[in-house]
Amino acid sequence: MKNIFQSILKFITTYKKIIFIALILVSVVICVFATYITEYNKTKVNPEELLTSTYEYKDSEEFLENFNSFVIYSSKSDKAYMDGDTIKKGTEEFKILVQLKDGSDVSDSMTVKLALAADWISFKTSPAQRNITIDGKEETIKITNIDQIFPATGKLWFTKVNHPTLYVLVEWNEFSQYYYTRLEFSYDQYSKKPIA
Repeated sequence: MKNIFQSILKFITTYKKIIFIALILVSVVICVFATYITEYNKTKVNPEELLTSTYEYKDSEEFLENFNSFVIYSSKSDKAYMDGDTIKKGTEEFKILVQLKDGSDVSDSMTVKLALAADWISFKTSPAQRNITIDGKEETIKITNIDQIFPATGKLWFTKVNHPTLYVLVEWNEFSQYYYTRLEFSYDQYSKKPIA
């Protein structure tokens, strides 16, 4: 046992500078990692707070099984921009096309709530809401007062956000019971009109 202790002590004294530098580097990496995790947790979007409902939750996959198509895409985008020292607010217009499957139990109307939000920069819009009729016609919902210019950079290095995420909450009636579900769409998913 004494030999092992002496070997360890000899190793430490021989390589003390290297061990000291290694400990400092490990400490710096841990501090940087903790800073990024803390910042992300402070700015992370919470969909339950962004879009709320008092109805019973139903899984989005189970909800989408009722439809031949449930499509949301951006049809018109007026980006926010700087005008001197002032940010000119933007708007984003979304088209929704919903077609029920034959024999579906979902009622022929629903409420759709939309909001744009992004992690790392504490950006979120006020929800836009519209009651839509499910008849295969495109409906329009517009999100206004977008006061964030994209791409945006967070407070920390390497935290660039190119586009916000689209958060969707749908409320509907099924057998006289009201439900809601949540959907999320990345910019790549909502920025282009789907090809039929």
